[in-house]
Amino acid sequence: MARNRMISINDQPGQTLASFHPPNEVVKVGDLIFWVNNSNVAHWPAPSAKPEDQTKWLPYQIPGRTADQEPAASQSISFDAVPKTGPKVDYVCSLHPEEKGSITVT
Repeated sequence: MARNRMISINDQPGQTLASFHPPNEVVKVGDLIFWVNNSNVAHWPAPSAKPEDQTKWLPYQIPGRTADQEPAASQSISFDAVPKTGPKVDYVCSLHPEEKGSITVT
């Protein structure tokens, strides 16, 4: 049975970059992955092999927190099979490529 998985995007105190938590999410084929942006700026997770292909996973960036400080969430994505590149998929924020994470599909 597919499960919902959440990856949080969090500001780092004293740093300009945010981080993904967990940095490596382990999912099963068919699980739904959501990113929740707790940061004050927009982020756009994309495969690190081609971060310029921003819409491969999400059609739009995830906006920063709203005026009432509610985090913004992405639509879900799902891996229907282990990717051809192997079970580990590295990703970056296409707006801030130094922000990195990975998803391991089992």
